[in-house]
Amino acid sequence: MRKLHRRAIQPESAAVLADLQKKVDAAATPSETAGRLWKAQRGSERRRKAFDDIRTTLASVASGRKRCMYCEDNAGTDIDHFRPKATHPDRAFSWENHLLACSHCNSNEKRDQFPVDAAGNPMLADPVVDEPTDHLVLVPETGQLVAVTERGTVTEKVFGLNRNEVLESGRRDAWALLLKIVREIGDAHA
Repeated sequence: MRKLHRRAIQPESAAVLADLQKKVDAAATPSETAGRLWKAQRGSERRRKAFDDIRTTLASVASGRKRCMYCEDNAGTDIDHFRPKATHPDRAFSWENHLLACSHCNSNEKRDQFPVDAAGNPMLADPVVDEPTDHLVLVPETGQLVAVTERGTVTEKVFGLNRNEVLESGRRDAWALLLKIVREIGDAHA
């Protein structure tokens, strides 16, 4: 997980999100309404264009090749609600609440989990808001992300950031390639 910088979506897309959020906010059952409206995101040409823009913009923010903003190994295919729409319907259509995630991180790991501390602050690192390296560090020899704060521990556990050898070997391989490139640049300058 690394720090990312959110970009603006098209004004029309922002207007679609605002319209949908107004419907959720006015509903007698906000969570149910948010879920229903989310499933119908392609219900009109206007919505389809807005959500295509959202996916495209999130993919451009991701760390290369539309990567998952959490594990960074898999292709980001899902628009994840950082604060789940089931428990935070007031943010279901907030642009600032959307991140690009692989289906594994979104559906198999995080699901509707959103741990908070005693003051109600998120215990998950948000790669757009937080500096993830304040909470998780890479151990190049193992490829594991090791927590250095309680927030890092919760983030690693909820997203399963060390869930398998594929994630760990990918990180080890990336580190080895980086070292090789640095050595070759040094040799070329010598």
